Amino acid sequence: MKLARAPITQPGANTGARFAFLVRRGSGWDTIEIGGPLFLGAMALSLFMILMAVAGTLYHVFRDDALLAMVYGERRDLRAYEDRIIELRQRIDRLTTRQIANQDSIEDRVAALVARQAELEARYLLVNDLEQRAAQAGLHAPREATPALSNRAARCSRSFTSR
Repeated sequence: MKLARAPITQPGANTGARFAFLVRRGSGWDTIEIGGPLFLGAMALSLFMILMAVAGTLYHVFRDDALLAMVYGERRDLRAYEDRIIELRQRIDRLTTRQIANQDSIEDRVAALVARQAELEARYLLVNDLEQRAAQAGLHAPREATPALSNRAARCSRSFTSR
């Protein structure tokens, strides 16, 4: 089949048309010209339909991916917040445990000091009672400084006199 080119009997160069169709009718060719506002309307409609087709295609292709990405992002943020809460709770537990251990240690030390003080008071009362009994029996002896204190006092007095 050979396509024949039809001769244009009326050139559309001077008509102001922007778009022209050649249509074969019966024995000759007719020209359909589109120009002015009709041409602009047809172009706007064509552009709108192309954009709608592209938007619809993109929506169907990426709809599931976009939803999944949004849900995944929310889950990731939720997990990060939950992990942070767990970490802070563990830190609070560690600090509370350490504080309780320190408090128990201090209470143990205070209890030991109170026990030592009670023992020293009991010894003092015993020594004081023995001293009173000795004084009543007439065995009152003058008190001497303890040897450790007297040795230290002697050393200090020597160091001051040698200067």
